[in-house]
Amino acid sequence: MLKSSTKGESSGVDMYKTAVIDTLVAEVQNVPGEDRYVLLLGYTDKMTELFQHANLGFARRFPLDEAFTFDNFSLDQLLLILDLKLAQQNLGATAHAKQALLMSSASRRDYPTLAWRECRKFDWESKG
Repeated sequence: MLKSSTKGESSGVDMYKTAVIDTLVAEVQNVPGEDRYVLLLGYTDKMTELFQHANLGFARRFPLDEAFTFDNFSLDQLLLILDLKLAQQNLGATAHAKQALLMSSASRRDYPTLAWRECRKFDWESKG
């Protein structure tokens, strides 16, 4: 985000993030046929806030009404992803660990800071 809570900055604006936005605005002209792709990824509310506080040319070059929106994974899909990742790393998990992880995910899915590294506290089993 352009707004920063970093101490020492009186204006509250992160000059490095602002410079990145300004560079994008300067380099991307949104001309039909231009051979350049830029991916801007984020949660809808955070992206909307970014566009409201950014360089005015930013919203013209990257119209939010043309953005792709992806639905969240369902808990069943998350379980399939978990099983795949565990298999790739030759690991397993107890049914209790998987259930606890899914319950934790379900209760936190509205928060953009879902931290999968919290998985470390569950009962992983080595299959090797």
